[in-house]
Amino acid sequence: MEWSPILERIILARSKTKIRNLTIIQCYAPTEMMDKDMKEKFYQQLHETITAVQKMDVIIVMGDMNAKIGSNNEGLEHVMGRHGIGNMSKNGELFSELCASCDLIIGGTVFPHKTCHKVSWVSPDNITENQIEHIAISERFRSSLLDVRNKQGADIGSNHHLIIANFRFRILAARKKIETRRKEYNVQKLQMSSVGKNLNWN
Repeated sequence: MEWSPILERIILARSKTKIRNLTIIQCYAPTEMMDKDMKEKFYQQLHETITAVQKMDVIIVMGDMNAKIGSNNEGLEHVMGRHGIGNMSKNGELFSELCASCDLIIGGTVFPHKTCHKVSWVSPDNITENQIEHIAISERFRSSLLDVRNKQGADIGSNHHLIIANFRFRILAARKKIETRRKEYNVQKLQMSSVGKNLNWN
């Protein structure tokens, strides 16, 4: 339906589905080592982009967030599950705060996969593994998210793994309307003497 480059790190695309409209916001967040002001500018713009989306759209925020979320979801149960890996980083705090303020849930932390199926980045020396790419969806459509995991077999020429999410939008069954026909009375007949005599007014 439309697309819009927001920043060099954010792009928005809006599509029409048979169920409802879908807005995908693809991101490449600043790394941990980047300037604090740059991070604040990025997350402020991302927040404004999300809140400007039409309320009835399904919202998906995804991409390389450079954010380690971890598995401790205490106080963040509405934002994430307990199946992330590692410990939450500073960028993870920024990303989880954004999701909390925009009613998003981080899909990669919800499903209990093996660690090898959660890792999204491997260091050049093949020692360090992190889960820094994420797919987040509107909390109200959480039940439509069936799975999130990596695809290690994909040949993408990168030390990042492809992350795949499965969705199935549910259609609410339409309630049948029960039609009740209103019975009409011919009150004009009450003026007829033959009808009035047969009425019992007691």
